[in-house]
Amino acid sequence: MDKGAELFRQFLDGDEKAFEQIVDLYFDSLIFFVDSFVHDKYTAEDIAIESLAQLYLKRRQYNFNYSLKTYLFTIGKNKALNFLKHQHRYEIVDFSEALSSQNKYDILYEDIAISERNRIIAAAINQLSPEMQKVIYLFYFENLKHDEIAVIMNKRKKQIYNIMFEAKKKLKLLIGEEGEDLL
Repeated sequence: MDKGAELFRQFLDGDEKAFEQIVDLYFDSLIFFVDSFVHDKYTAEDIAIESLAQLYLKRRQYNFNYSLKTYLFTIGKNKALNFLKHQHRYEIVDFSEALSSQNKYDILYEDIAISERNRIIAAAINQLSPEMQKVIYLFYFENLKHDEIAVIMNKRKKQIYNIMFEAKKKLKLLIGEEGEDLL
């Protein structure tokens, strides 16, 4: 059993501190994942909070068939897609953001990208399709298994393998000579 599911069992048994540990364990990565859909860190944070609130309020709906992380990320993804579905036609963009030449991965990886290796990889990932980006993120940064990613992305496991294969192939081409020493 994964740590999240173990903590959730403790929470169901009446240990409120266990839920606080669940929040500490998943909150930041859930925000990062949801942001890959909504492209606004403040909205992503709100959706992550709503997802955790749903987990808290509808605690009996989690059936332990999947890891708690998979279940929580699926809630987050569905809330993000619902947000986008109901979003107004015109999006208000902060003027300073519009003038910024940094792309979203430069911003998201700013704290992580302390080395040249991370800069090169981040730039290559940014050139992938959004679907490939999400699969790469969930697999490498969240350490989820292919079947867990399939549940979150609402795809078959074989499709996730195929997306991952194509993403790796494209990354090798994008990184090229410069990244040969990195891999």
